[in-house]
Amino acid sequence: MPDWLVHVLTSATTAAATVAAAVWFIQHYVLGRMRHHFDVRLEEVRQEHREVLEGAKPLTAEATLRRENYLNSKRDAFYEALSLLARSLASRTWEGDGAVGIVPANRPVEQNHPSESEVNECLAKLTIYTDRYDIVQEFASCLVSARPGDLTMLAGRMRQDMGYGDSVVTPEKTVYYYAGPTAEGG
Repeated sequence: MPDWLVHVLTSATTAAATVAAAVWFIQHYVLGRMRHHFDVRLEEVRQEHREVLEGAKPLTAEATLRRENYLNSKRDAFYEALSLLARSLASRTWEGDGAVGIVPANRPVEQNHPSESEVNECLAKLTIYTDRYDIVQEFASCLVSARPGDLTMLAGRMRQDMGYGDSVVTPEKTVYYYAGPTAEGG
């Protein structure tokens, strides 16, 4: 066999062995790493979608009843808070520029201010049923120094928290409702 042919065959064998080694390396290492990264990412995506799908599943009768009871209790706690604030406002005298033209000057002041225990019970219910700190804070603030219109602002926040949307009664439209006899009996 001629030397040049031996040289070509040796070079071809060496090249084939090099290519085979490169192919083996790519198959076992590079593709293995790629598969691993793909599998990890695939599991992350599955987990993300699993959480979305779990949230999209229809609620069972038990879960529906639990959710309904929670929302009813939340609504009742909000209504109790607003009723307590209305009693508090009705038992105050209104003076100063903020009340002129809004609260009748001769309006009788009720002597039915909420007790400390009523306020604390209501505050406890609010802290259980709402995740919005601004509602709890505004409730407490209104008990101390409410202005006409604060009650409607708080009611609007509560409506939003319940998912009802914005309030139809706003401080700009309706500051204070008073329907009743005046101190003069009229």
